[in-house]
Amino acid sequence: MTNSALRTTTTTQLLIALMEPGEEDAWIEFDHRYRPVLRGFLYQLGVPAHVVQEVAHQTLLEFCREYREEKDVRGKGTLGSWLIEIAQRQAAPARKHARHHEEGRDLQEPISDPARLIQLWEQQHEQAIFKRAWDTLCISSQFEEPTLRAFELTALRAVPPEEVAQVWEMAIPEVYAARTRVSRRLRELAADLALIYEDSF
Repeated sequence: MTNSALRTTTTTQLLIALMEPGEEDAWIEFDHRYRPVLRGFLYQLGVPAHVVQEVAHQTLLEFCREYREEKDVRGKGTLGSWLIEIAQRQAAPARKHARHHEEGRDLQEPISDPARLIQLWEQQHEQAIFKRAWDTLCISSQFEEPTLRAFELTALRAVPPEEVAQVWEMAIPEVYAARTRVSRRLRELAADLALIYEDSF
């Protein structure tokens, strides 16, 4: 399966591809989808920022090992719940080290409520989907640069439309129109990705 095809394949299809010979591209796509989610999730679990990337990497490696050895993946629940479980195990040593050295934001107690863990995971998942939708839109040729920047500055950075209009030499109504057009397309892309990334098992 090609890289471009993998970017639009469903989670179930991607997991099947992970088991096929020469599955390197599938693992790259899996990493691209879930590493950002894991980074944000682990940080919410109290993993210090300077080791979040490393712990996310270890979580992905552990999933790779378990997935290849697991005979009954459906017994693991959803993919999200499986990754949450592994992330919790990987986060524990990092949290312990942070507590011992008094690192971290506030050294809060570990989150054990399953509903709260799922909520945090879903929040990070949604953010990752939005980020990928935005990145996809930025590298496409659907909108000109001023249109994209008008949306980014007003919608994502809370820059006043009047200031954006001045910087990009646009009329104020054009700034609002750009924001509306890009916002509509971004929602469409995010909705498409949400279907593709829908949890499996």
